[in-house]
Amino acid sequence: MFGGMNTSDVKRMGHHHAPEPIHITNKIVNNLLEIINTPNGERMKFIAQESQENLIFRVIINRPDVPEILVLNQTFPGSKEYRSEFAPNEPHEFSAEFEMNFDNTRDIVPFEMHEPHGHHDHDSMSDDEHAQAHASTMPEYAKRGERPTLTQILALVLRAE
Repeated sequence: MFGGMNTSDVKRMGHHHAPEPIHITNKIVNNLLEIINTPNGERMKFIAQESQENLIFRVIINRPDVPEILVLNQTFPGSKEYRSEFAPNEPHEFSAEFEMNFDNTRDIVPFEMHEPHGHHDHDSMSDDEHAQAHASTMPEYAKRGERPTLTQILALVLRAE
């Protein structure tokens, strides 16, 4: 038990039924882009080599009707970790671009994410079935209707770095 959170809860929140992380590399960065589970739901996460105030990351997901754009912001000033404010829409199988802007330099790295093997088929599920499938992967404290404690949140942030 860590800060009221079982070790299995901590592990489950880090990597769940999300696609495998994508390695992003170019002249600006070299690290993993991934979908993680947080106390506030799924988020896109990227860790930069350095903390830069004028470094901007966006994930542009090619959806059938309109592109889905997720801006990744520093988790706190001076942090190397960048996260999206919102969860990427389902399904988590898509082609996308990772856009980086730094000191008037813009670079785009195309990538694809694929649902993990054996992940449930969203198209054949009702909304209730889909919610139940995701609820089964929630930490025990969330199933009890509890909010994460400050200790739990700090444990997740420190584990990510």
